[in-house]
Amino acid sequence: MSRRLISIILIIGCSLSLTSCWSRREIEALGFATLVAIDAAEDGQIELNVQLAITAALSPAEGGGGGGGGGSEAPVWTVSSKAKNFANAIEQVRTYAGKYPFWSHTRVIIIGEELARKGIAPILDYLIRNRDFRFSTKVMVSQGSAKDLLQVVPKLSKLPAEHLINLNQIAKDTSVTASRTLLDLILLLLEQKGTEAILPLLTAEATSPEKQASSAGKQGQDTTADEGQNEEKSLAMSGLAVFRGDKMVGTLDATDSRSVLWLRGESKRGTLMVEVPGQGYVVQGQIYARRVLRLTNEDDRLRAKIIIYQDGDLIEHNLTGPKELNSATMQQLDALLSARIEADVQATLKKIQQELRADIIGIGDRAYRLYPKVFESVNWEGYFPEMPIEVEVHAHFRRTGELLEAPFASIFES
Repeated sequence: MSRRLISIILIIGCSLSLTSCWSRREIEALGFATLVAIDAAEDGQIELNVQLAITAALSPAEGGGGGGGGGSEAPVWTVSSKAKNFANAIEQVRTYAGKYPFWSHTRVIIIGEELARKGIAPILDYLIRNRDFRFSTKVMVSQGSAKDLLQVVPKLSKLPAEHLINLNQIAKDTSVTASRTLLDLILLLLEQKGTEAILPLLTAEATSPEKQASSAGKQGQDTTADEGQNEEKSLAMSGLAVFRGDKMVGTLDATDSRSVLWLRGESKRGTLMVEVPGQGYVVQGQIYARRVLRLTNEDDRLRAKIIIYQDGDLIEHNLTGPKELNSATMQQLDALLSARIEADVQATLKKIQQELRADIIGIGDRAYRLYPKVFESVNWEGYFPEMPIEVEVHAHFRRTGELLEAPFASIFES
């Protein structure tokens, strides 16, 4: 048999073993899912709301060279479904939409409060098995129903999902709340020992209730019945949802959330008002924060000490005195600042241990790594609420802005 004939046979054999694009999906058949809201429904069902982008409405040509999101409706179509499980709800969305939902463009997943309290493990199980969902997708918990938040139309972003991403980043940068992706949540629940999950809490708040009340008073009308329909709302990141295992057990407000970020070493920037007794207040703009967690073992009794280092600039001065911001004055302000942070952290720590009884600080994972035998010998869920935790704060005003004195102190006195 000639070499040419052998080559031809080999080429034909190799070509027969090649596969075609059997799993291809044409772009015309796809619906780009940007935001997913999941709620608990009646009879143990799951309610799924998916926002599909209307790509034609997003085109600059359709908007006539347009500006910044002043329309009354977002360029999305919300498709809803209900089913006994998450997989069937997903399939129903495809049936109703007439297109295959493309989940790789999903930026945000919102979990309703009721569903979060029942448990999110079945949802996470589907998400990590599905190859289309990205681990970088942001996960949030809504205060109340998740689908109700989809009714709020953003003013400065075309897509609600993009608006939520921007809100999440700003809240993270200003230490109002934490930011969590799908990967963060999965790794925490499956890999870390003793440490519980936290997710940012999303709410809908009235933008200007005083203005609405004034308008209603002028018209002399009773708007109580349709107050919820008339008031203009905006979305806000305003705290944390706290979990034990896969079930939500409570929430923390913005003040407690900032303390949690200090305790976890995730605090970045933000503003903090420090009251000076009898003189007024000053405001610090935080630019740096760091946490040191020390764990000791005394006769198989674990103790923790958390040291917080924090500093920032004096960005607002509203004191009646002193007028000169010398080193002695700044030391007094540093002491008040440290005391303020320590008081906030201690109050939050008490709430975490005694009310929520959830280790969201990360002490359990550190204990497992340093003292595994001691950790395994105790029930951490019962041990953490009674565990001695000492807090030490070192906070400073680094700079005083463009001025080394308080030129308006005399005006404040009057």
